[in-house]
Parts: sequence; structure tokens; C-alpha cells
Amino acid sequence: AVREAARRSNCGNNLKQMGLALHLFESGFGRLPPGTANNLPPFGTAATNQYGASWMVYILTPLEIEAGSKWSYALNYNSALADGPRTLVGDNASPASPQFSSSRCPSSNFSNKVCTHVPGSMVVDYIAVAGHIDGFGSQAVPSGQIATNTGRGDHARNGVLSYNSRVSFRSITDGLSKTMMVGEVSGPVMSNGVEQDWRPSSRHGFAIGAQGNNNNTESSFTGRAFGTTTIRYRINTRQSFAADTPTLGVCGTNLNNDSCNNHPLTSRHQGGANVVFADGATRFVNETVDDPVLAAFASKSDGQSGGLD
Repeated sequence: AVREAARRSNCGNNLKQMGLALHLFESGFGRLPPGTANNLPPFGTAATNQYGASWMVYILTPLEIEAGSKWSYALNYNSALADGPRTLVGDNASPASPQFSSSRCPSSNFSNKVCTHVPGSMVVDYIAVAGHIDGFGSQAVPSGQIATNTGRGDHARNGVLSYNSRVSFRSITDGLSKTMMVGEVSGPVMSNGVEQDWRPSSRHGFAIGAQGNNNNTESSFTGRAFGTTTIRYRINTRQSFAADTPTLGVCGTNLNNDSCNNHPLTSRHQGGANVVFADGATRFVNETVDDPVLAAFASKSDGQSGGLD
């Protein structure tokens, strides 16, 4: 119990570092990074729509991780050029791809450290919160922010870190201390009675963003929102999810290992999961928290504070 308490504390410290890095980014750019992006301006310098970068790439430099300073936001995530993402974050031919301690929860006991698909980069234990689906916890999503039904699970736009988002702290009207930014996905889900490692980065790694549309808008997104989750389930939901054809990346309301958009926040901790809120504070959110409260935490401007003291 003492060891787990220490691991849980270290896991919370990882999230605190991420929260600080997100604050440094917002201070420098006047907005948070997108949760997942296609690298078109203002998120990068790409000339055309492509698989861009996740929020985790944008904070590599604030986290003082060397790969961040070398990243080319003009290149497709699949690029194998010398300054391309595949070179910086690992390759299937090199199982010793970079492993960042700040992205691994000490309580997580998953054996898979490297993603199963090219480029073989790190699988991480944390995920950005894009918002929640309309009606979760009976909470309606404000008009213009309703999640897009992508066929791979709904992807929200009412949270802090979503597709092509550019949220400033000033725009988080529910209060920074009441709005989630990043949470854990360090625990398993169940399928046919078997524990599954379906962390959203398990197939393509931590760095991939989204292909999305050939513009820089947030609307009408219909793809896989890599690096993010839209709250559809309670924390540590262990229901027996059906595996929706992983090779096709089709998720619907279920899950698989190909970055479905609605992976629940999960952990190996007893009773809940660590979350970093927009004020930079890390809190342990109990898995029994009422759905309306969790929905309020996931939304930045629905007029609900969630009631967490």
C-alpha cells in the first residue's frame, strides 16, 4: 500500500509537469496547443492536409525533451526523412525508441512500451480530454460545440484539447480549477473477460495527430482524434467492450487498439484516476464521481462547475 501510494504520487507529478508545460505553451502563444492537429497553419507549416502532431509533441520543448526542438511541423507524421517524426520518435527497426519517464505512470504494468505500427514510438499512459458527448450525465453540450459522430466514436469540441482547437485560459469560463486538461489511461479495459491494453497510443504512438480536413477549422471532423478522448464512460469503466475491427480503425461506441475516440479514463490505482486541471493542479478523481460532475469537468464553458472543492 505504501509503495502504491508513492507510485500514485509520482503519477500525479507527471501530470503536474504536463500541466506546467501546457501553461508555458499558453503563455507563449496566447492559447493552448491543439489536442490533435493536421499541421496546417497556425498549428504547423504544412502546405496541405496530413497526419500532424498531437498535443504531446507541442509540449516536448517545454518539457525539455530534445526531440521537440527538432520536430518539423511541415512534415507528415509518416515521413521518414532525417528531420521527420519517424526519425525523432522511433522506428520499428529500433525497439529502443525514446521513452519519456514523464509519460509513464509508475503504477502501469503494461508490457507494451512501443506502439505496434510504424513508427514504433512510445505508448503513453495519459490522454487529453476533448470534452464529453452530448447527453453524458444528462448534460447538454452548448450549441456549436456538439461532438462530431466520426464512425470511430464521437469527438467533442466542448473541452480544452480537441481537433484543431486553440483554447485560451481566458475562454475557459467554467473556471480553470473546474476543467480537466489531461487524465490517465494507465489501466486496462475488458473484452470477453480478458484485460486489454487498448490505450489510445498503443497502435500508432504518442506523437501522431489527426488528418482531418484540408483547412484549419475545428468543424466536421470525421477521423481518429489521436491523442485525445471524448468522455462517454465513467472513470475506470471495465465493461466488456466489443472489439470493433481494429484493422479498419472503426470504433463506434466500442473500443479497440486503433485509437478509438472514447477510451475511458483508467488507472491501476484503487478507486479513481489522476487528472490535471486547467489551473495546473493535479487531483485524484474518484471513479464513483457522479456523471453530471464528470461531464462538467470535461467541458470548458457549459456554466457548470462540477462542484469539486
